[in-house]
Amino acid sequence: MGDTVAEKAQSGRAASASRRRARTGRLRLSRDVREVFATGRATASPLAVVHVRDRHDGGHARATVVAGRNVGSAVERNRVKRRLRAIIADLPLRDGADYVVVGRNGALSASAQALYTAVAQQADLAGRR
Repeated sequence: MGDTVAEKAQSGRAASASRRRARTGRLRLSRDVREVFATGRATASPLAVVHVRDRHDGGHARATVVAGRNVGSAVERNRVKRRLRAIIADLPLRDGADYVVVGRNGALSASAQALYTAVAQQADLAGRR
């Protein structure tokens, strides 16, 4: 019972603040994504392609996930993107870099471990070059 209206409001503000902080690490502008594609380094596997571009500003890593129509229907594309976002959230991304992860056809049917390994290896390779 114990939560007062003020406590509930405070916890709601804290939750929304944490969601805002979580969003700051995302590439949201199409211009930024195009820059990563145009000037970044890319490595590919049958499950995903990882593009990386250094910003040289020392800020936090930013990332986004893309899945084209060749992956499948909208439901399948969204499923692939959710899986890739979860993987990106767990990876130690390099500060000052932008990442774009492109899901491929095989990502839909791949096991979670295979997809995680592929994305982690590609992100590591693209970040080193």
